Amino acid sequence: MPSPAPTALISWAHDPDFGVESDQWLGEVLQLTVNLRHFGVDADVDLFHYSEPGVVWTQWGPSRIRECDFTLAIVNRAWRERFEGTNSPTRGAGAAAEANTLLGLFEKDQHDFRRRLLVVVLPGADRGDIPAQLMGQQRFVLKDLTFDAMTPLLRLLHGGEEFRMPDLGSVPDLPARRIAAMDDALGTPSRHETVAGVPDDGQLVVQEQLARNSTAGAVRQLLSEFASWPMTQVRGTRHRGDGPRSGDDFTGYLRLLVDGKTVGYLYANTGRLNPKVAESAIVDTLRDKSRARRVRSSSASHQVAIDVVDEESARQALAILRGTVAARS
Repeated sequence: MPSPAPTALISWAHDPDFGVESDQWLGEVLQLTVNLRHFGVDADVDLFHYSEPGVVWTQWGPSRIRECDFTLAIVNRAWRERFEGTNSPTRGAGAAAEANTLLGLFEKDQHDFRRRLLVVVLPGADRGDIPAQLMGQQRFVLKDLTFDAMTPLLRLLHGGEEFRMPDLGSVPDLPARRIAAMDDALGTPSRHETVAGVPDDGQLVVQEQLARNSTAGAVRQLLSEFASWPMTQVRGTRHRGDGPRSGDDFTGYLRLLVDGKTVGYLYANTGRLNPKVAESAIVDTLRDKSRARRVRSSSASHQVAIDVVDEESARQALAILRGTVAARS
């Protein structure tokens, strides 16, 4: 069953002082109403009821506004004066009553008012005839009364979509782009950002430590490199006693494993790397004037430390660890 036709009242104002122009204006209003009906809109205007006996014009318009789905305000200077209350008090009582009804609708339900009232500017009027209070309403400026010119108005009245919204698709894969320089400039990354190469059981402690690390960008770059090595894992732990002793106050560290054997530690709170290296590697590293330095340790296997604070120090730390892994393979 087809949907019922939308109903619309044509609210307009006639000023006989305009002479020939007034007759032309009446003709435009009548033609618009006839065209709307031809295009399936049940439009009504007082012109169709002039010969009916007993019509009370101050009641007819307001009653039709309440009954119809839409009211089309056909603006011109006379209609604007009725709406704004600046017209002569002895003229235009019917249009003035319609204006008062529209204002009452606004006071009662602003949403309903904005949905049902449409402003139409015919060829015989211009935008300057729109009352200031209605400048925010949907408007239709018709350069003529052809189907093409009226199509936007007809789409709204009939609920026809000009552009149909497509269904939502699935979310695409949007991997984050890592920029080391930006990480260094911004400092600490988000607490809940996954750290590459760290299994789920170590994520919490690593994220907590990196969240307090001012050099987190370089540390995360180093971890990303760890994750790309074959047969290499990075582990996290909260147990103080399981790692090498340090004067730093830390609650977690990363342990680099190769074939199940520990070859290095990375303290997440400072970015300090303590790799297990041979004496020859220590000598070569120190001779290279790198960021590496000797540290005192209860174990001879923890005699070098590098503070990973930038790309250069990260590169040196990786070079030591790569040499260590190669030597143990």
